[in-house]
Amino acid sequence: MWTSKDRSEARHLNTLTRPAWTRILRSSLLPGLIALAATFVPWVLPVPFMAHFAHPSFVATLQGLVALLFLLLIGISFRFNRRKALFQTLVLVLFWLGMIAGDAAHHAWLLAWAGPAVLVATAAIAFLPDRRIASISSMIMLIALVGIGLFLVFSLNIKARIPAGGTTASFLNPILPGLWPGSGLFLSLACVVAIVTVLNFFLHPDQIHAMSFWLCCLVILSVFQAGFFLHRQSFPTGLALSKTRTSVHEVLALPLALYFLFVFIAFHVYSLLEISYHLAYHDQLTGLPGRRAMEEALAHPGKTYCIAMGDVDKFKSFNDKYGHDVGDQVLRVVGVTLAAVKQGKAYRYGGEEFVILFPGLAPGVAALYAEEVRVALGNYRFVLRDKKRIWPFGGKKKRGAKSLQVLTKKQSSRSVIRVTMSIGLATRREREESATVLKRADQALYQAKGAGRDRLVTG
Repeated sequence: MWTSKDRSEARHLNTLTRPAWTRILRSSLLPGLIALAATFVPWVLPVPFMAHFAHPSFVATLQGLVALLFLLLIGISFRFNRRKALFQTLVLVLFWLGMIAGDAAHHAWLLAWAGPAVLVATAAIAFLPDRRIASISSMIMLIALVGIGLFLVFSLNIKARIPAGGTTASFLNPILPGLWPGSGLFLSLACVVAIVTVLNFFLHPDQIHAMSFWLCCLVILSVFQAGFFLHRQSFPTGLALSKTRTSVHEVLALPLALYFLFVFIAFHVYSLLEISYHLAYHDQLTGLPGRRAMEEALAHPGKTYCIAMGDVDKFKSFNDKYGHDVGDQVLRVVGVTLAAVKQGKAYRYGGEEFVILFPGLAPGVAALYAEEVRVALGNYRFVLRDKKRIWPFGGKKKRGAKSLQVLTKKQSSRSVIRVTMSIGLATRREREESATVLKRADQALYQAKGAGRDRLVTG
């Protein structure tokens, strides 16, 4: 009789997903927190150092770093076709340069209306598909950004007086007194954007949506800091100002904007490299590390290790009978099961073949863990359903597509499907190369296939 744990695993496999968001959140949590903490660095600097922060040589260094990172970002974006990152950075560059060129300290409407605009634009671009940068839609987006910049320049030249007051929610005043004009609108939009990006991340757990969430957090924090800096004079005032500069705002506005741009672009470059690494080293169907990651792991596996190679039994005939959609779902279920192996790391070798590396384990212990995985997969009872389902791995609805459901032991069906796996296990012998161990595991797998399938053979 099934336990509550068995029913929980069945419900988990019925979704045909994996708990990827926890792994992705862990991998993006530290870089995101570092980027958020970096935005607060100018606020915690000692007063004597603030003069160095506004020194022309430091400003020139920041300008060079921002330009270098921006060129690097453009190159990576074109190389890996990452249109989102490129246009999000362009939005942020326009925003911060507009704050400086427009003298936002004396034109409150700039921050009041440009702040919500840059937040909405950054979040909206995150929901756009990553199509080719050299496309008609990209040209339309670029023209829209240039038009916004020209509108701001035209408004400043005619000394436009766009109202900035009246948008601060009165109920916020007791909580956050002295907010800048228009901050209520920005705070409301910030809450909505934060909720939407979090929900979007949990619905689509991948590196791209995780980085979009952290970028929106960076925009929210930087705009709030700009508002307090320009209208609250929160920076220390014990600075040695030059003869031509009479305001702390004027002295620190340019280096502060350049510093925020440096943080934004550095985070974008890191996120692009992280996303590219994930796409190159992980299998998108099963979520397991791919063959390239396996080859790197086998390059330095240690002195003692075991390799298990598994193959889904009769997968080709299964694929031909039920269709490739159901076959893909079977591979996802196999990936979820192998990902839970104890003391081992599973990889998708190719097609319906998988490899499990057991570093530092004796043959008997590794065989025990590999056998647990094989038995767990064989114990699941599947049945086909004819309902439409939403693909959780970035796919689309397919009308009439069949889907796989895991049955508990209390449920019954006339057409139950079982998915089994044959496994060959090999242990490293003295001074043996990893390629030789992998070949012996493959030979043991063929022995398991020839002996009747659904079994483990040690070679």
